[in-house]
Amino acid sequence: MDVGNTWMTKGEMLINELAQIYSEKGYHRIHLDKLEDYHLFFEHSDFISNTRIMPISDIDGSLKALRPDVTLSIINRCDDKLKRQENLFYIEDVYREDRHTNGSSVIKQLGVEILDKKNKVDVKDILNLAAESLHKIDTKATLVISDMDITVGILQGIEDDNLREQVADELSKKASDNILALTGNELIAGLPKNVGSANEVYKKLDEQGLEGELISKLNRLRQLAEQIKNENPGLDVIIDLSMINDIGYYSGIIFKGYVHNVREEVLSGGRYDNTLEKFGKSMSGVGFAIYIDCIEEKQMKTAEDLVIAMPKGRLADKVIKLFDEAGYKLDNDDNSRKLIKECNGIRYLFVKPSDVHIYVERGIADIGIIGKDILLENDPSVYELADLGIGKCILAVATKKDENLEGLEEYRVASTFVNSTKKYFVNKNIRTEVIKLSGSVEVAPLLELADMIVDLVETGNTLRANGLEIREKIADISARFIANKNSYVFKRDRIEKMLQSIKGIAR
Repeated sequence: MDVGNTWMTKGEMLINELAQIYSEKGYHRIHLDKLEDYHLFFEHSDFISNTRIMPISDIDGSLKALRPDVTLSIINRCDDKLKRQENLFYIEDVYREDRHTNGSSVIKQLGVEILDKKNKVDVKDILNLAAESLHKIDTKATLVISDMDITVGILQGIEDDNLREQVADELSKKASDNILALTGNELIAGLPKNVGSANEVYKKLDEQGLEGELISKLNRLRQLAEQIKNENPGLDVIIDLSMINDIGYYSGIIFKGYVHNVREEVLSGGRYDNTLEKFGKSMSGVGFAIYIDCIEEKQMKTAEDLVIAMPKGRLADKVIKLFDEAGYKLDNDDNSRKLIKECNGIRYLFVKPSDVHIYVERGIADIGIIGKDILLENDPSVYELADLGIGKCILAVATKKDENLEGLEEYRVASTFVNSTKKYFVNKNIRTEVIKLSGSVEVAPLLELADMIVDLVETGNTLRANGLEIREKIADISARFIANKNSYVFKRDRIEKMLQSIKGIAR
């Protein structure tokens, strides 16, 4: 019996095993300080736009920061006189905002970096090491590969910078319907659906008219993906050009690794030559990080059947009818109080509409039906696969009829949708005090609690009955079909089959 391993967690044992593999392959460990110069991250905040920098004062009074990113720290320490390829690995903590608690969290990462001043690093080496690492985590694993140069090249057809940025964000959510509505471009809108084996993706994009240097790069990506698959038996390798990591950070090949029953990717990496260049470093770099905390989390349910989070309330009847007409008939006894039902190999969970995204994001459900208003308010880490076109209304700003609000330095806005309201007015550079109400927000302006409200409007009858009128529309709202990211990797065919049946009826 190995007593030394008795008290070790799964993550700690994995770290030891992988660290030994990396050492045997000639990688040497680099140690970093927990605190970094604050200005390092502040001046390069565009590379870490997904989190807030956490400042802290050192004992000498200097301004430091809890490290939100390891690669930037390593780049900052790179020796410009590097004469040979450096193969590094690290075991470090990073400090980031926790979206679920609104506080901070410590994330344990094990990562690998290859840096070379003379030659462009061969990404194949790092992909094979990522594949070997995934196999150590779980034998049922999938490596998803993309090429930022191809995706960004396709997006260059969008001339407006703001629109291009918006479309890139929708691509990361796999929101094909939103992209088509924004651009009318079927090639771009089809990228989230064009996911699969290297040959499948190449064939589809070739048929759709991708040409020139972009199709040549896709052919090289196809060959690379096939090589990685052939050299790592048992590993599923797919191409997904809608996978966009931080555009300012990565260039060229990027990749993510998924294992069975962990709700999000456990490994992520890519080439970051552009980042090195922006640091004034004339060298090439590629690497990946493994998220140990994610692996140690309680795993998702292992059900092979699809699990769907269905909204209770006013939207439920429309959703059930849509599913019935699409061939997914659910025996919905109005007198039954059961919240979990099974029918034809599918498990249905009936939950509060505002909780659907939680069940999907955390992997309790594979897919869910949810209002766009809730997605805007909570911004969950899920894929927004389709607009079902039911439950239509708008999220809008309303005031008392003919109200003159000119001259106010700050507006008082009452709403149930606090985050959406704040974001909307911040983007318009308007100062507001947002007052959170749980319902009946229409009464707030009448009692002088607020100058205006932000609320859902379907017919407008309630507004008119209370002497209010719409001032501005914020967003179109309807029911959306969402999926857990891990479920979409491992159950993609079944999810897409259901989605296409439902969309065929919804149209």
